[in-house]
Amino acid sequence: MEHADEIKNTVMSHSEKVEHIVSGACKYFGISRDRLMEKHGTRSVYWNEKRYFVPLLYDFTNARHTEIRDILGYRTASNVSACYARMKNELSEDMYGFDKTKRVYNELIEFINLK
Repeated sequence: MEHADEIKNTVMSHSEKVEHIVSGACKYFGISRDRLMEKHGTRSVYWNEKRYFVPLLYDFTNARHTEIRDILGYRTASNVSACYARMKNELSEDMYGFDKTKRVYNELIEFINLK
């Protein structure tokens, strides 16, 4: 992975930024891209990790729900919308009890060098 300052100062195309986020998050969680694309039930360990990708892609790229659905292997765009709403709720400043979600999300942003 490139040095953090090089990434911040590099202008990436949309597809390059999406690839950077997905590959960086896969590396952070230690999962393969194929495993990410599989359909997972809510009790799956991979489902918990996969849900972090949605706000990353939505907030740091101009990807819309249909594109995120295709990238992450969700069945419908409404599933992506629901996941995004749930994650934003957990990450909001007003919510208590979701410290682990906030910590993992912030570590992930630092690991991928998005801020």
